Amino acid sequence: MEKTRFKSKKLMLATWACNIKDHYQCIDWIPIFKKIFGKVIVFSLRDNYFRYGKPAMNQLFLEKVQQEKPDYLYFNTRYDEIDFNTITEIKRVSPHTKTIYYSCDDEWRYSDWSRFYSPLFDYIIVDEKGTTEHEKDGLRNFYFINGVNPERYKPVKAEKKYDVVFIGMPIRDRADYIRFLKKSGVKIKLFGKGWDSYPDLKDIWGGYLPQEDYLKTISQARVNLSFSKGMLKGSERGQIKGRPWETLSCKSFILIEYFKNIASYFKDYRQISFKDKKELLEKINYYLKHEKEREKLTEKFHKIVLEEYSWEVGLKGFFNAIANERKFKPNNFPELNKYILCLNESDWYLSDNKLTEKVNKFDYISFSKGSHINNPRKDYLQIYSIEKSGLPISCCDYNLAFNSREVYAIFQAKKAFNLLNGKDFHKLLNINQFVVKREYLITNIKKFRKLYAGSETEIVTAKNTTFVSFPLVNLDKIKPLEYSKMKDAFYMTFRDTLYSFIYNKKRLFSAYPLKIFLSSFSEPFIFQHLFKSIFNKDNWDKLTGRMF
Repeated sequence: MEKTRFKSKKLMLATWACNIKDHYQCIDWIPIFKKIFGKVIVFSLRDNYFRYGKPAMNQLFLEKVQQEKPDYLYFNTRYDEIDFNTITEIKRVSPHTKTIYYSCDDEWRYSDWSRFYSPLFDYIIVDEKGTTEHEKDGLRNFYFINGVNPERYKPVKAEKKYDVVFIGMPIRDRADYIRFLKKSGVKIKLFGKGWDSYPDLKDIWGGYLPQEDYLKTISQARVNLSFSKGMLKGSERGQIKGRPWETLSCKSFILIEYFKNIASYFKDYRQISFKDKKELLEKINYYLKHEKEREKLTEKFHKIVLEEYSWEVGLKGFFNAIANERKFKPNNFPELNKYILCLNESDWYLSDNKLTEKVNKFDYISFSKGSHINNPRKDYLQIYSIEKSGLPISCCDYNLAFNSREVYAIFQAKKAFNLLNGKDFHKLLNINQFVVKREYLITNIKKFRKLYAGSETEIVTAKNTTFVSFPLVNLDKIKPLEYSKMKDAFYMTFRDTLYSFIYNKKRLFSAYPLKIFLSSFSEPFIFQHLFKSIFNKDNWDKLTGRMF
């Protein structure tokens, strides 16, 4: 595609990592977009979030869109930093802008997260082949693009000084694999953050690997490793990672942990994949002894990556395709036409029969207890989540906020469900988070009475609950657990907000920092998180362009 086709067009890139020098969104996407478009505007969600806070960032974003009126807006978020209302306002301030949502990690994020962003955009780019969830939900205009920038990931001439190298964090069962290989006599070298918590692997850990040393290191390895499971439970089937593209683009050999959809990417995947520790060890020993075969396979898969998984080829093809469209039908949320009843405190004084009689006229039931503020979209999004998942319970995230308005922490329900034991998880739940099918409430009415009363009731399971990973309720307070559990269950937004106060020094003496300081005496988890954050260099790097 010649740039002349789009020389008069503007693209605005608004993503979390587009200003992080070590991230592909910065060093791969931006040069490619500049090849395609006459003008590229970069809006760093990350920088503006940490410097100005979430509300101000949303306003700055809309002002930028209104000012530039880009032809295309290419968008990707990390969590909830961009409000739903902000996205819907894009068309008002710039009616002709085509919006594109890069939906990543759908293998484990779609049902609770991407499902609720995708309908707001004109086009959706997915990073996994065989994605069917969008189609099942009635969405259209979605395309697969994933891969590597071959101009950056080039072969490097380097002496093979390592038998096996793994670069990455110690999530899921990776440490178990590494220990197994080490005990089996494999000469393996580790790089990446987080391994300092594993004293038994200290002798093989090389620390965090800077970007400038990355290509050299994978080129120095006879065998590189890529593990496929995600961070949370439920991601056992695995997904394609960036490591295989990068390693093979550099013409270095790699063994990839098997994942359900691997055959969609590599027809002869069995030659370079492993399903368990035993198979991994066998293949490592085999390929270390058969250098020529290893090099032949490397060349073969290197060509596949260059031909099929190049960011430049994928992005150019995508923009050509949508520019050639004759008929365009936008995505949107459907009309649900369902009736919902909100039960409040007085309703629970009714007998089971009377309560059943009251709810029988409605499709869904929500709950209201104590001081709280609901997001205007709460009922719709939770009903939508139940309709699409087929499960009877929807549980959303919630904000902890001073006077239900000034947010200082977010309870991340799905993450907490995966990381905490059932009893501790249920202690942190609040009845206001739930929407349930009428029939399910009637069948389990005694459990919901207990939940409303604040009694310990383990009602959420993986088989009956769908999560909505957006904070749709603001609460004043909860009964906190010990810090080790709170940090697994909550995202401490007060730390991020304080960054914006530090960046804008004149705001340091406003009410919010004082409230955080005073709350730290009554809420120990606030003090503990503040204390640990002060002495964590990675946290301070959030005010710079470093990866973290």
